[in-house]
Amino acid sequence: MKTFQNLGLHVQIKHKVYDDFTILAMIRQNLGISILYQNALSDYDDLCLIPIQENLFRHVGIAYNNYDTLSYAGKTFLDFILKKTPEILKDKDSFHIIKI
Repeated sequence: MKTFQNLGLHVQIKHKVYDDFTILAMIRQNLGISILYQNALSDYDDLCLIPIQENLFRHVGIAYNNYDTLSYAGKTFLDFILKKTPEILKDKDSFHIIKI
């Protein structure tokens, strides 16, 4: 909503849905539009896709108290994120690792 407001666009929201498959099914039934990640649209060639030119972003954080007390899955996930995120976002200036 804030992005629409910043662009001076008025939207009339009648339904809020969070499941990608439900959103896409509703779009197919002409019940609205949505902003989705490109990855969610790989099997939907029949939809009209309009790329967004604006630089939209989302803050994502991972919080943990003590690395040593994390589960094996937690450590594996955190290690993967810390290793792969800089590679994925190598062209972005907005990636920062902050350890508290």
